[in-house]
Amino acid sequence: MIEIRPRETVMLVSNFAEMVAWYRDELGFIVTKLFDEDYHYCNLESSSGIKIGIAPAQEMGIDPGDRSKNTVVLQFEVDDLRAFFGHIEKQGAIITGGPSF
Repeated sequence: MIEIRPRETVMLVSNFAEMVAWYRDELGFIVTKLFDEDYHYCNLESSSGIKIGIAPAQEMGIDPGDRSKNTVVLQFEVDDLRAFFGHIEKQGAIITGGPSF
């Protein structure tokens, strides 16, 4: 049987540099790899081991405004959800849907 291992959640974004900076500066993720020659891609990891990837949507031929072609579920676990949502809203995030539990 083939072993399947977890990989990072990938987000295709309109503003690559801005999103990398936001996750790095506002949420404390560390850039573990950055590709910026033939294509742009960034691997980031939090101190608790959450791994994400960020790439420019236009390089992948995706329109981020069309959510049917760009669905990302990014999950975080925190002790105080209201405080976390408050923090990221203060940093410019727009909450479009809350948790199911």
